[in-house]
Amino acid sequence: MAAGAFALRIRSDQPIVAAVDTSVKVRGSSDFVWTTAAPRLAPLAIAITGAPLTLVFTGSEIAVALSIRLANGKVTGTTVTGSDIASWRVPSDAVTLRVTSVRGITHGALLVTTSKGMATAPLVAGSQIERAILPGSNIQVINP
Repeated sequence: MAAGAFALRIRSDQPIVAAVDTSVKVRGSSDFVWTTAAPRLAPLAIAITGAPLTLVFTGSEIAVALSIRLANGKVTGTTVTGSDIASWRVPSDAVTLRVTSVRGITHGALLVTTSKGMATAPLVAGSQIERAILPGSNIQVINP
């Protein structure tokens, strides 16, 4: 497979347990990325300050409306569209990201790329993962 962003879509009439493992080079250093399947995307809100993020969406007809709150308090919006795969770089001064609407069956993940490597996570509302409010701290607490 050629270098670059990619997504896998697997369809089955039986349950599937799957994950993706890949290696990357970030500023000359080797790293690996391991990610699990992303559930169907639904409206959600997440705190995102502290690291450069890219959102990656997959689906046959992608249309994801986003609302982004910036550090200065301004709220801006965009709609990411495409087919099969679409990505969008989150502004560096963003503090909160909201997925306000999703058309069709779309899945999403976020990629964090720093000088120390890369990480990824499926886009899932925090309340689906655990019963907690949006964090008051940002990723710099764990990734200085």
